[in-house]
Amino acid sequence: MNDGRVQESFLPAPGPRPAKRLRKGPRVAVIVTAVVVCLAILGALAGILYWYFTDSSNAKSAELQSEKTVRIYSGHFSLSNIPYTSKYEDPESAEFKQLAEKLEKVIDSSCKTAPDLSSYFQRSRVFDYSEGRNFMAYYFAQFEIPPEDKDALSKFTDDALTGTLRESIGNTRRSFGLEGITVNSVSSSLANPDLVMTPEESK
Repeated sequence: MNDGRVQESFLPAPGPRPAKRLRKGPRVAVIVTAVVVCLAILGALAGILYWYFTDSSNAKSAELQSEKTVRIYSGHFSLSNIPYTSKYEDPESAEFKQLAEKLEKVIDSSCKTAPDLSSYFQRSRVFDYSEGRNFMAYYFAQFEIPPEDKDALSKFTDDALTGTLRESIGNTRRSFGLEGITVNSVSSSLANPDLVMTPEESK
């Protein structure tokens, strides 16, 4: 029977809620895939570098190229019977190129027939003109000597090319298109390769 008393009852306190699990599956897969791809790329690069530096032909070619000794002759032609104009100050003008081509043929012919030097000749270039008492044309000629021919370096003296240049001008002026042009003098001397800047390098 209920005698009018209030009967109290207590509910148990709620426990901590279980933490929700984060779904990490896709993120972990992406990270693993990226790591595998990076390792594969690094492995491929390591293989290429190993092949390049251990292959005897590649190593030998790189070594020989780096050990070549460069010798450069620089000098000028003193010319007359050529009226100097501003067109000779523009390397892209037809006048500049036409005269340079004629003079480079003279230089190339001389370098290819110069005793003891011819087999090492690489190229020549007429790179500038100036106006003065005479018309001046400036040039350089480049030679490369491999390490196995280092004894030939003693042949590259200041006057080794001058005599051949003078002979070429005297004997073959007409064949190089220099008829009507007077070559008063020509000079050549060894230059420091580190101080010679080609037109391509100056751009």
